[in-house]
Amino acid sequence: MDRIIQSPGKYIQGAGAIKRLGDYLKPLAERWLVVGDKFVLGFAEEMLRKSLADAGLAAEIAPFGGECSHNEINRLRDIAGNAKCTAVLGIGGGKTLDTAKALAHFMNVPVAIAPTIASTDAPCSALSVIYTDEGNSTAT
Repeated sequence: MDRIIQSPGKYIQGAGAIKRLGDYLKPLAERWLVVGDKFVLGFAEEMLRKSLADAGLAAEIAPFGGECSHNEINRLRDIAGNAKCTAVLGIGGGKTLDTAKALAHFMNVPVAIAPTIASTDAPCSALSVIYTDEGNSTAT
C-alpha cells in the first residue's frame, strides 16, 4: 500500500518574515481573510495589514472566536463571502490554524498558515480537528 504525506507546499522561516508575508501570499490570491486570535492580532495586525497592502493585497481581519466549530467556520465563511475574499490566512495557535484550514477547505480557496506557537502541529498537517461550540471533539 502506498503512503502519502500531505504537508505545506512551502515553508518559510526567518526573523521578520511577517513583514514580507504579503510578497509570499501575492502569487496565491489578491483578497485575503485573515483569521487570528485576539492576542496575536494585538501585536501583529498592523504589520500584517502593512505587509499585505505593500504587496497590493486586500485583507479582511476576522478575530477567531475560540473554538474550531462548524458555527465558527460558518461565521467566518459569511465574513469572507461579504468581503469577497479568495483565500484564507490563519495566524496564531492550533485551533486558530485548524479553523483557517477547514474554512479554506469548505470555501475551496488557498490557505496560508502563520504559526505563532512552536508547540502546535497544525501548520504541518492538512487536517483540522473540529469541535462543538463547547469544545468537545466531533470530527477531523
